[in-house]
Amino acid sequence: MMSQMKTNKKMIGILTICVAIFLAVGTLVPSSFATASPKASSLNSVLISPAITKHTYYNWAGYAVSTTTSAPVTEAQGSWIEPAVKCNSSAPEDQAVVFWVGIDGLTSGTVEQTGTLAYCVQGQTTPEYYAWYEFYPAQDIITTSMKVTPGDVFHGTIIGSSDTSFKVTLVDVTTGAHFSKTQPSGFSGERTSAECITETPSGSYGFFLIPDFGTSKWGMDYTKVTTTCSATIHGKTKPIGSYGSNTWELTACNYSSCTITIMQPSKISTDKTSFTLTWKNEGP
Repeated sequence: MMSQMKTNKKMIGILTICVAIFLAVGTLVPSSFATASPKASSLNSVLISPAITKHTYYNWAGYAVSTTTSAPVTEAQGSWIEPAVKCNSSAPEDQAVVFWVGIDGLTSGTVEQTGTLAYCVQGQTTPEYYAWYEFYPAQDIITTSMKVTPGDVFHGTIIGSSDTSFKVTLVDVTTGAHFSKTQPSGFSGERTSAECITETPSGSYGFFLIPDFGTSKWGMDYTKVTTTCSATIHGKTKPIGSYGSNTWELTACNYSSCTITIMQPSKISTDKTSFTLTWKNEGP
């Protein structure tokens, strides 16, 4: 989901308002509650063993694969265990974090994503959990067809059979609940990356604070989903960690100065799909 410039730290309960509107009229969420990192957010890049490229971003953490329009991503899959979030009732504003799998957004201006959201209203201690999807620049949509429960395994799939044909599917592997959505009319995506990401969302007033989610767990080692955290390029499906320097390890830092790590991924496991991601600081 695409980033907005930070103009004011104070949040106003954007998602709560959006959900209320969605439930009332069954339409699009009117304000983007989470965003994808723009190209400029990649602050630095160094090679790490085994030839994976390490990047520091403001609002993404996890693993991604970069490619080109001449070798587009046609499918991305990812799975994670939904963490139990701890709300900080003393926080000066609302808190939010999203977990998702997607195509695009790493180096492109479009995104095709689906995942889960944990949200804390300022002053409250009980988090709210939601499922969502997005075809940016169309607005993100909260779906009420799936209950999100901490501890459940979620598996997302994005299929991009052409630059104008996308389908996202999210499955709660634990319960069997699921939904699928196709892109809106006129949408076109570049298909130049695939991602398994934990993200600092943003709303109309900038990046949210991140509630303490402890550690999110991704990939086959943890979820037991066999085809996961993978990208299909040129008809061949490979684990996200097996693309050499085209695999990006993403660490998130604070927005104001990038001097504080806010989310830190582990090294990817020997199966090239599995990793953990640890909350370090609420940011933003």
